[in-house]
Amino acid sequence: MRCVNTRNQKWRIDFIQDLDDVLRAGIDLTSALRSLQKINRSSFQAVNQCLMLLEEGQSFSLALQQIGFSALLCYFVQMGEQTGEIDLAVHRMHRYLTQQAQRKEKIITTLLYPTLLAVMCVVVIELIAFLVLPAFLGMYQSLYVAKDSAIQVLFQAGKVIAWLIPIAIFLLGSGIFVLFLVSKRKGTTVLHGITFHSSLRNISKIIDARDRFEKLSFLLQGGVDVLTAVKFLAKIVPTEEKAKWLEVISWMESGVEIAQAFRRIDRFPDMAIDVLELAQKTGDLQGACERLSAYYGRTIERKSQRFFRMLEPTITIVLGVIVGGATVMIMIPMMDFVGKIA
Repeated sequence: MRCVNTRNQKWRIDFIQDLDDVLRAGIDLTSALRSLQKINRSSFQAVNQCLMLLEEGQSFSLALQQIGFSALLCYFVQMGEQTGEIDLAVHRMHRYLTQQAQRKEKIITTLLYPTLLAVMCVVVIELIAFLVLPAFLGMYQSLYVAKDSAIQVLFQAGKVIAWLIPIAIFLLGSGIFVLFLVSKRKGTTVLHGITFHSSLRNISKIIDARDRFEKLSFLLQGGVDVLTAVKFLAKIVPTEEKAKWLEVISWMESGVEIAQAFRRIDRFPDMAIDVLELAQKTGDLQGACERLSAYYGRTIERKSQRFFRMLEPTITIVLGVIVGGATVMIMIPMMDFVGKIA
């Protein structure tokens, strides 16, 4: 049996989207997969493996797990199998995966322009340092203008700075890569590794709140009770959070409600806890989790937009200062030369 490429995310969305459309038309699961096997080439390999595993007697949730779907999605399908509502489970999976893909697309779109601007800034600096400045320095030396040691120091300083920029970029990139590997090994995120500042810790808490409430809403929507949902989340959270979630489970098993348990571990913003306490009184915990996830998602977007609105003009100003400084360095010997002629 050939393995599906689990690194490619797009086939998951295509597969679940097509399966959702066919199941909602009233076709049973096996017939739906056979239909997709004939018409969908992008996820043919995944469909083929699913059919083979189903024919071997495995459940659909186990089949999805073996072809690369996350534990959360497989657990959700398992709940659908137990209630006989696989079509609804697949439909919610489709919504969840689409939401994740749209979020990733927004991040890429937001990062694209600042990244291009930063790359352009570095390229301009390197061109000025290694092409423009040496050319003018050579011309001035041939005219016996650039004998002044101060001018020599200025030109050499420009070259040193130009050498330091790619080295700094390499060290920064290497540091982030090493931090990513260490975080991956420890089961944490890169952001958790750099939360040495209060503002970064606040952003990390907001991102955690969005992700945890999104998953909690997803599970509750499928008919899972609150305690079971929390127990499942405890299995998939980063390693550094597991102890806190086990405490939540212990408190909930002793009769403490989820809002009070979350307040004790101090992992979520106070506003979220207040909303959960109100939802416990109204009985709409799933809706509250969904609204909290949407709220914190918008909060992250606003903070990102404000940051990049500041970053883009900052890069432009830095580029302008560097180009202006290089122009002054070039013009000083020329003005000196003109003064001597006059």
